[in-house]
Amino acid sequence: MDLHLKDKVIIITGSTQGIGEAIAKGFAHEGAHVVITGRNQERASKKAAEIAEEFGIKAIGVGADLVDAEKCKLIVDKTLEHFGKIDVLVVFLN
Repeated sequence: MDLHLKDKVIIITGSTQGIGEAIAKGFAHEGAHVVITGRNQERASKKAAEIAEEFGIKAIGVGADLVDAEKCKLIVDKTLEHFGKIDVLVVFLN
């Protein structure tokens, strides 16, 4: 495994299930820390914990609906608060 994304911080929207989740796991597999987002905070937090444990990375979950600009800002604010940076943003709308 080539960890060329080791310690990068990546936000993946719509990542609590399906293709978004697969994208998040792909980044985590490469050593990136991930921010899991979805409309439901509990589901996002649970998925983040599962991915962190599975891949040995750091992950947080943020519940946010992207149609609300304040919730988009919340994703950025929580990411910066927790990790201090954002390296990549993947916007996946399902």
